[in-house]
Amino acid sequence: MFDAAPEFFDISQPERFMTVAVRVHPHMTHMIPAVVHVDGTARVQTVERKHNPAYYDLIEAFGEITGVPVLLNTSFNEREPIVAKPEEAIACFRRAEIDVLAIGDFYVENREAMHVALHSSTDATVQS
Repeated sequence: MFDAAPEFFDISQPERFMTVAVRVHPHMTHMIPAVVHVDGTARVQTVERKHNPAYYDLIEAFGEITGVPVLLNTSFNEREPIVAKPEEAIACFRRAEIDVLAIGDFYVENREAMHVALHSSTDATVQS
């Protein structure tokens, strides 16, 4: 969320596409260690409600729960090319140590090893 970005990063304008590395405030690096590069910077993508309301709401909710309105956005692959299809995403999810996978209106939740539940905002739970 751009609203919260200056609290964590040396940033004064929105950065919508992760094309710029900005300095992470040193007193905040312990709050978001996974996003901080060795040189103390991070590639930031700020989100504004007007551009992506659902993602903004997700970040806002995460911030309300954790006190940290920052999510890590990284490439989605594990020793393979970046996933391009939902089937590839689910296959990678099953192999990797990932807790939740969101694909559009669906999310996949890893409840325990290899026991996966597929949910939709409009459907009942489907288990595999």
